[in-house]
Order: sequence, then structure tokens, then C-alpha cells
Amino acid sequence: MVTPCKEPGEVDPSAMRRLAELVSSQGCDGLFVLGSTGEMILLDESDRRAIVTAAAEGAAGAAAVMVGVGGYGVKQAIRFARFAQQDGADYAIAMAPFFQRLSQAELLGYFVELAEQSPLPIGIYHHLRMTTSVDVETFGELASHPNILLCKDTSNDLNRMRQLLAATEGQNFRVLQGIEMLILDSLNAGAHGCVSALAGIAPQWHRTLIDSFKSGNTENAQASHAQIAELTQLFQIPEIRISLAHQVHALKHSAKSLGLFERSASMLTKFQATREFEQAIENILLQSGLLTLAK
Repeated sequence: MVTPCKEPGEVDPSAMRRLAELVSSQGCDGLFVLGSTGEMILLDESDRRAIVTAAAEGAAGAAAVMVGVGGYGVKQAIRFARFAQQDGADYAIAMAPFFQRLSQAELLGYFVELAEQSPLPIGIYHHLRMTTSVDVETFGELASHPNILLCKDTSNDLNRMRQLLAATEGQNFRVLQGIEMLILDSLNAGAHGCVSALAGIAPQWHRTLIDSFKSGNTENAQASHAQIAELTQLFQIPEIRISLAHQVHALKHSAKSLGLFERSASMLTKFQATREFEQAIENILLQSGLLTLAK
């Protein structure tokens, strides 16, 4: 989920609370806050805690609150996990340590140490921007730890998804797809669900996709997948390639256009979006039918 801001660089806990309540009420089983879409690297500890508290209050038990605890080392990740537990979260979601290249044995040790000291269950976020990739074999070992319960994979590789499912089969471990275009194929392969940035603006489409798949309604599942696929055009706007801030703004401006919150300010205080960029976002919302539904 995005992190709403009152002004550039100033988080808006009230807007986060309302957004969490809305997304939870429309059927999302979990809310992932302080991920890359949530601009976590730009938030200080007080901002992080305010946003997690607001999300937990908004969800009010209707959805699990998953909090990104990635950082520069295990001590920081443990501290973030403890804060998350104190602030009402249900899961701590960890990436590989920032800026450091680790061996798979070192990475395994990092996640295990975090899992053993975290007061919350751990999820592992495999993100392509991280310096160290989490290999399938490493996931196979991590899945046996009693406090490591899930992973989000954004490798954009369906074959890897199948390998992850095979490597973790029989464990108390859920494998979640993080690439919208692969959600339905991954469910067909045995994935347990998805963690989608677009679910923050179109939760009902994702809920319908999951429910239709589980009930065996292939036609409805494919229709929901097609709706979500149309919305992924947001990530093809040329400005998206300029910076992560542009990608986040595509989601924040979408949320603002849909009436989910009032302002689309960035945590980057000097970020500015052109009107042409925002018009392209609005056009995609209209073409997908999402903006029409909102109005």
C-alpha cells in the first residue's frame, strides 16, 4: 500500500487509517504497509510507527497488517519488527539487507536470526531491486522455520514460482505472487494468493479473482484478471521509468482520483509530476473502468 502524505515529506496517518479501513472492507485479507510502494526507505522511525498504528486501527482486525521491516542489518530489522508488534501489526515482512551482497548461507543466517528474535511471524519479500537474490533452495530451508510463514515473490518468473511451490511443499508456508500479470497463472500452479500494489486501488477486483478461482468459476476469474491486466498499463507509462517516485505517484494519483484520499504528495519533498503524466494515469483509470465505477 502507498503511504498517504499531507504535504511532501509529511505522512498522513488519518488518511492511512481511512485507506486501511476501506481496503479491508472491500475484501483484502492483508494490508502490506511500508514496502517499496509505501516508500519505507524515506520514513523515519516516528513516521513508520504512526503509519503502522494507523493501518492497524483502520483494519481493526478485518485484515492482517503486514509491515516491511527491511533495513541495513539484522539489528535494525529486529527493532522494526518489535515496533511493528507494539503498534498492532500481525506480520513482519523482511527483504535481504540493503546495499550488501551476501552469500546464500549468510542470507539464510540473517533471516533465521531475525525470525528467532522477532515477536511477529516473518514473511520474506523477494524483490528484484535488492542486491542479493533469495534462491529457491534457500526458500526451501527457510520454509521449515516455525516463525517464517510466507513469501512474496516479484521475480516475474512463473517457472520460479512453480519451483518455489515445489521446494516449500508440505511446510506451513504460503507462497504469494507479487506480479499482477502472473496472479491467475500462479494460482493455477498452486500459489496461495497475491500481494499486489494495485489491490490498494482496486481491492474488489482482486477479491473477485481470488474468490472466483477458489470456487472454480474460471470465466469470472479470467474476467477479473483481464480487468487487473488493463490496470497494469499504469506501470507502462514512460515516466514510470524515471524513478520509483513516479511509480508510486501513479498509485497515489490513482487513489486521489478514485476518492480514496485527498492528496497525492510524495515523501520526496522535491518530487513534481507533470500534468501530462497525471492525465495519462487518469486515462488508464477510465479505460479500465475503475474510475467509472468509483463515480
